[in-house]
Amino acid sequence: MNRKDAIPACRHAAVDTPTLAMGTIQAMSPMVFTALEIELDSVRVRPEIDHGPVLLQQVHEGTLDAAIITIAQQTVVPRGLAGTTMSKIIRC
Repeated sequence: MNRKDAIPACRHAAVDTPTLAMGTIQAMSPMVFTALEIELDSVRVRPEIDHGPVLLQQVHEGTLDAAIITIAQQTVVPRGLAGTTMSKIIRC
């Protein structure tokens, strides 16, 4: 099969590949997007990098599927969004 013959197959694969719109903050982006690439091998990730409150709003509006951010106690989470604590820092 030459390259020209392979184009329809590639286009079909791109259409059928699930896409995840994921956001995170700049400082976490290398770790988050590398982990997603490894763990979600069959999913196309559409990355978004911005500040936490902006990402929360985009998830609320539906333009992002999810966001991994650090969140301070004073940050207001839009009504209807659910959060999951991924880890806690314990100080002695």
